[in-house]
Amino acid sequence: MDTAGNIYGTTTYGGDKGAGVVFRVDPDGTETALYSFCSEQNCSDGSFPYAGLFRDRTGNLYGTTGYGGQTNCADGNGCGIVFKLAPDGTEAVLHAFTGGSDGSFPVGDLITDDAGRLYGTAGAGGCNCGEPFDRCGTVFRLDR
Repeated sequence: MDTAGNIYGTTTYGGDKGAGVVFRVDPDGTETALYSFCSEQNCSDGSFPYAGLFRDRTGNLYGTTGYGGQTNCADGNGCGIVFKLAPDGTEAVLHAFTGGSDGSFPVGDLITDDAGRLYGTAGAGGCNCGEPFDRCGTVFRLDR
């Protein structure tokens, strides 16, 4: 929530492209889709966000998508990403998971520390479990 009372969140499905959105709900109940994720195979900008968002002091929103980014996971649908959505609606991929030691399928909320680093979990990858999408998992840290 911001100081004006707007609430921010994600949907896993829906939006213009069918693969989830980042949205805002104003205090009067008006919902606005701020960003629609790609639903096609091999979406570099991510698809299907499962978790909530972290909002910084300048209004940037940070989150994860379970798919998109690198194509070596989930039958070419990607290993997931960490994204930043600027107040003007510009999305930037901060990290595209590879399914290796960094993990894959990040579906939890992000948290931050006093230095501004982001922390989260990826539900798969991270060890020599076999296929990149096997359920080992990782805890990750990103400097923003």
